[in-house]
Amino acid sequence: MKILWERLFKFVQQYFREKKTAKITMALSIIMAFGISYLLILPAITLETDSQESVLQSVYNQPITVEQPVQEEQAESQLAQVQSAGSLFAEHENITVQVNYEEHTFEQPVRLQVLPSEDSTKYSDRVSSILEENSQIVQQAHSYELSFLTESGEKIEPQKEVRVSFTFKNSIPVEKSSTKWKFYHFKNNDLDSVEDLTDKTEIKADETGLTSIEFSSDSFFNYTLVETAEKPITLYAKKEWNEFDSDDVIDIELQVQNEDGSWRIAEVENAVQSIEAPDEATSTQLVWENVANSSATYRIIERAATNSELVNKTGNGSKEDPFVLIREVTEATVSMDSFLRSASNVQIAEQSGSFTLKKVNEKGKALAGAVFTLSDSTGKVMQTITTTNDSKGTVFSNLTKGTYTLRETKAPEGYQLLNDYYEIRVNHYGIVEAKYIKSTDSTSEEKILESRGNTIIRQPKVENVVEVLKYELTSTRSDTKKDNEDAVWMTSGEFIKLAFELKVKPDTQPGDSFTIKLDSKLSPTGIRERTLPPIPLKVGDTVVATGRYDEATNSFIYTFNDYVRREQNIKLSASYATMGADLKNVPYSGKQSFTNVIDGQNQPSKTFYIDYGASREMPGGVAKGLKIRNQVASVNRLTGEVERIIYINNGNDLSRDYVANFLFGKHQITLDNQGQTDITNLEIFKVPNALKHTYMPDSMHGGTDGLEKITSAQYNPQSSTIIIEKNEFYDDATGKYSNGFLIKITEKLRVPTAATNMTATWGFTGWSSNSVSVSASVVASQAESAGEAERKTPVITISNKKEVVPTKTSITVRKQWLNEDGSEIGEPTISSITYNLNQISTTEDGTKTTTVYQANQTLTAAEQWTKRYDNLPISGVNEAKQKVSYAYYVEEVPLPGYSVRYLNESNADTVNPAEAAIVKGILTIKNQKLNMTSITVNKQWFTADKQPTDRVNGEISYDLKQIVHFGDGRKIIKDYLSGEALNHTMNWSRTYHELPKKGKEEGETVTYSYFVQEHPIIGYNTSYQSKNNEVDVTTPENAAIVSGIITIRNVSTRKYVLPNTGGPGVIMYYLLGVIVLLVVAGGLFYKFNLYS
Repeated sequence: MKILWERLFKFVQQYFREKKTAKITMALSIIMAFGISYLLILPAITLETDSQESVLQSVYNQPITVEQPVQEEQAESQLAQVQSAGSLFAEHENITVQVNYEEHTFEQPVRLQVLPSEDSTKYSDRVSSILEENSQIVQQAHSYELSFLTESGEKIEPQKEVRVSFTFKNSIPVEKSSTKWKFYHFKNNDLDSVEDLTDKTEIKADETGLTSIEFSSDSFFNYTLVETAEKPITLYAKKEWNEFDSDDVIDIELQVQNEDGSWRIAEVENAVQSIEAPDEATSTQLVWENVANSSATYRIIERAATNSELVNKTGNGSKEDPFVLIREVTEATVSMDSFLRSASNVQIAEQSGSFTLKKVNEKGKALAGAVFTLSDSTGKVMQTITTTNDSKGTVFSNLTKGTYTLRETKAPEGYQLLNDYYEIRVNHYGIVEAKYIKSTDSTSEEKILESRGNTIIRQPKVENVVEVLKYELTSTRSDTKKDNEDAVWMTSGEFIKLAFELKVKPDTQPGDSFTIKLDSKLSPTGIRERTLPPIPLKVGDTVVATGRYDEATNSFIYTFNDYVRREQNIKLSASYATMGADLKNVPYSGKQSFTNVIDGQNQPSKTFYIDYGASREMPGGVAKGLKIRNQVASVNRLTGEVERIIYINNGNDLSRDYVANFLFGKHQITLDNQGQTDITNLEIFKVPNALKHTYMPDSMHGGTDGLEKITSAQYNPQSSTIIIEKNEFYDDATGKYSNGFLIKITEKLRVPTAATNMTATWGFTGWSSNSVSVSASVVASQAESAGEAERKTPVITISNKKEVVPTKTSITVRKQWLNEDGSEIGEPTISSITYNLNQISTTEDGTKTTTVYQANQTLTAAEQWTKRYDNLPISGVNEAKQKVSYAYYVEEVPLPGYSVRYLNESNADTVNPAEAAIVKGILTIKNQKLNMTSITVNKQWFTADKQPTDRVNGEISYDLKQIVHFGDGRKIIKDYLSGEALNHTMNWSRTYHELPKKGKEEGETVTYSYFVQEHPIIGYNTSYQSKNNEVDVTTPENAAIVSGIITIRNVSTRKYVLPNTGGPGVIMYYLLGVIVLLVVAGGLFYKFNLYS
């Protein structure tokens, strides 16, 4: 062969050397032969190019497209790759399901299928039975079967837990605003194998309803989503009518308690029911049906035109125990001791109250020009005054019972306005209590800086504000002794005296308070009612702290005013000289130990012998040797009310303590009050011998529980006598006339300052008798009972600080992150934000100019989203030499997926950053997640014959674009994300979460949709599919969606036509090429031989 080629070469060389035309002909023949051979063999060489594994993508943006058949409504995802992680997708009607799985989750290729449950009723009924146990009902239910199918259609379970998301194309509307969503899983569709996934499921909703849920699971198939509501209940109530109801028509209102303890009208039909007073019936029944929230706390209140609001005190609202409303008294006050519970209904005229206001500077001098308003509980201004230089102050008078607010509305020129205020209470007796209240924007103290950089007002302290220097608990009569103990003869004008000296701690501020907790056996007013407030604590003539008595805890609670702001090393002392034993907890004479606590500091205990005085024996006559007790139980010097207890035959020795059985005569009790009082009520109770030990021996008990009230014995005011039939003394249990009697008397002092005296004489009508007298010692009248007139008409002293004009200021910028529903985001995924600090300069004529003061500022999570700017100028001079004042605001660089609002401490909450401008304080940038959606981009590869295929190598790129939809129909297309990539490692799929559905553009509220545009791939046509398309589209925008799946479909372009099935194939092309070459070679060889 080698020799042949050498000869051929020599021939051609010689031929070309001899004949030029022959040379040209020869060259053309060779070129033509090889060209024909290549063209014949080429189809065979390029036959397999459509199976190449690499992808070549153009950098141009104009796509080459080709159409594809219609997409089915029930979409099933492509087969999952067995060994790699990835995602599966499926759609059905209103639901799109995505499953994200890890490597080695499935043993074989699977596809995802979602279908509504064939028998959803049985799952709903099963859930209803579960909810019934917790008093809940089903509002609506949606059941779905989620399956993983192999190529053969067999259902299999994943080997690992997968993450599943349900996205609803149209949100599921809620039936009721108070309902909640729950999510259940029925394993293998077994009704008895139900799992509550609610706590493990992320359920998202907006104002339109439920939008999506996400959960993890490793077991399938049925999932049921239910909207639940609390099972409605029926509440019952009863209005009891009596003589104290003065209105013919009243309103009964059903109320529900809020989380903060306040009350609101219940959201139920007929929450307010009007009822009329019946002619004969004693009660009216009320019913509220279909009350939604069975776990809430309810009550009913009565609203009457002439009487005060009345709240039910008994009942739980059930049919067996309904709410009960009963009006026990009118606005008049019952004259009774708070422990003896007298049944007398003596109406006491309501008295008006007053207080004095003194306005002073920081040196205590009277200050003119301050304006104060006194408002009632509804906010109505009752009085307005302007202070003068009069050191006696200004009087607010004629205050009726109620709660008032005293505020400074205008400060004297050159002084700061006091934002704190006083709460004023006036009771039925005209006694005024004043309490200092610290405002949230208090000017009475310096603000403090918390760890996050916010300037805040320190919350008022309620303890640890004073130090006890001296403390004494003594008797007002030091020479009264019994059983070697200091004694207090309670019925003879002796009292327990509490005295103390306190030092106010240096860090105490206005509004701080402390408590004096009295021993439960110690009454702050002895035998008198607790009508007066605690003694005001003073330095000289200036009140430093005012107190209130809390009967529930038997405590004095003192609150400091602004005096503690301007003075240091304050010492306070007080003396309570009218305390005594608490009749409820110390009903009998004997030793008692008392321990008090001042501001959390236990004080030394003190033991007294409490002596109520012994019962006295009648000295002679028919009742000789029998016991009688006549005592004063309560004196109210404000109202002149006196409570008295008389025990007749209170001894319990059956050998002697019984009355004689005379044939004639009746027992007669004569009362002599020496013209000092008028008896307003008198009641008599029978005490059997068996109960004497409990009720009668040397006590001030006065209790009547279980005792029989007798009506046969009545008081005759003309003769001042009580006649008791002797048979009333007969005790069936003893067979003797051994019963005792308790006489409870209510009197009214004609002169409130006078001593109260009464003699009780016991005898028989027409026979001799003996008497026993008792009196209550004279005590100071009204407010002077503790030596302090201000206990009834307090003096309020308020000082002002001079206005200090600062030259520099400070501003704190902080960040607030909120979810779609307004809840706080604990740890945002964003690590930093950028903003500008802008300055507004304002000239004296009001011209404003805005400049960027500090650009490109950042807030970061590492800084706890807080930054403080100090030494910012408050005023200055501009370039035109004009005086200007400065204010500051921030403007954030927009964050995709978040709305922004700007807040300040003056309640500004705006989208316009300049409207939140401040001179000093805190600026808050509030970012809230927009209503979000998610979109998945899938990639599908097809051969030129439109058969599904795959690509292992290479990568494609595309842009995610956003369409802005305005209310007037306009649209703007924006590049949302550019240069996004898909590859085989990603299973040719990618999901975008937290894409905004709504937002603000050009000052309008707009909606968004999304589409993708692929960068063209050489050799492929591109089309797009989404849930909005019934067919493939070549224009990307036509595949735009709000949520769901967009599929990019690439079809290989056809490079040649293959033979039909059963044709000669590629071998024929190879043979033709070889034949041509052989013919050319033979021709050349022939020429060579001929030439030779």
